[in-house]
Amino acid sequence: MEIEATHNAILLVHFEEGQFVSRFTNVFEEKGFSLYHCPSIEEAYQILGSQSVEIVVLDMDENYDEAFKFCYRIKRNKNLEKIFVIGLSAAHTRFGIYIDAHTREERNWLNCDLFVHKPINARNLYLLLKKEIAIMKGIDATDLDSEQESWL
Repeated sequence: MEIEATHNAILLVHFEEGQFVSRFTNVFEEKGFSLYHCPSIEEAYQILGSQSVEIVVLDMDENYDEAFKFCYRIKRNKNLEKIFVIGLSAAHTRFGIYIDAHTREERNWLNCDLFVHKPINARNLYLLLKKEIAIMKGIDATDLDSEQESWL
């Protein structure tokens, strides 16, 4: 099953231009997504205020405090709360802190719909996103490979 993405946009926040961004762009644009990339949270707020974005992928390692505030502001804003927020972090390897977001309470506390431990490649992130959206939307596992199912 493909995530239907003819008008969906993803915002990449805090990622430095490099291999991950180019590979992420290749994988997700191939699937039909539009991508915005901004290296700062300030720029991300401007994009969220002017563009229709369905998914935010946030590198939380750049500045944890600002990253968590950013997620909080998205999920507490009535105009933005439907945006699917994915936080990426290497806190488990850098600091020995294991952060989890498997339960609703954990996701609400983090203000993230999905929390992913780095490193992860773009293709695996796409597959993980597809699975998580299927679970949230109640799509049966047998329908995961159906080309006709609309995800977003």
